[in-house]
Amino acid sequence: MVPRLEGHLPELLPFARELADAYHRETITTWEAWHERISLWWTPERLETADRVIPGWRLMATHPFGSNLVHVTSVVVALLMLPEYAELTPDQQRLVEWIVIFHDVAKRRQLGVRDHVHTFRSAAITGGALSALGFPVNGDDEAVLRWSRLTYDAATTNAKGEPIPDNAQLPAITDGIRALFGWDTSTGLIVRGVLHHQTITNVEDDPQAAELTPDEIRRYISPALLPILRVFYLADCDAWVLFDLDNRSQWRQSTLNVFAAVARLIA
Repeated sequence: MVPRLEGHLPELLPFARELADAYHRETITTWEAWHERISLWWTPERLETADRVIPGWRLMATHPFGSNLVHVTSVVVALLMLPEYAELTPDQQRLVEWIVIFHDVAKRRQLGVRDHVHTFRSAAITGGALSALGFPVNGDDEAVLRWSRLTYDAATTNAKGEPIPDNAQLPAITDGIRALFGWDTSTGLIVRGVLHHQTITNVEDDPQAAELTPDEIRRYISPALLPILRVFYLADCDAWVLFDLDNRSQWRQSTLNVFAAVARLIA
């Protein structure tokens, strides 16, 4: 059985359900009010609790001016509102909840500057943290640490000189995942979900900085990962445009279309 998020952060999902209810009842209708509600809920005590569960949470929450914290919380809310989430099995629901919680933990985005490399870095932190949360890991702490360093440091630059994930390192990263976490195990699926949460372009106007090729999609996106990753992408998309209904509808349909194509590609 997949360890439950509620066992470690018991207040978070109930709060997210409260926010989802407020959204549906339209008692919160602006980003400003939404941001304020979330920021006030995350007291220093709750941040400290989360940081003990998710290493780096407190630092993530400060970048920039709390917007990372609001975004991750918004993804949790968007996830709970998705019909596709309701269609997952209970274990799949728990897996995607953990992916949401970990996906931006290494994000150090500053105003006007995107952090492209946080995907691999968040996966590195995730791999190092899951054992303490009750997930099975093969190998000792030193082996996990070596893999985490490899994954965290796997960066290159694009034509603009911006740091981006180095997909050339994916074979070595993947070998480590298979050996330490398993491929389609609960641990492996969470690590891989975080690793690949920005490797598929699901909105044409917002291409990913280190997109997987079709061959890489076949190699790294397994049938077991696909439905979980699809639901994550849908929730992450929704979280950015909760109060922009036109874009929300367009981004959702684009994401559904892209993942239908991915499903055909790996079939």
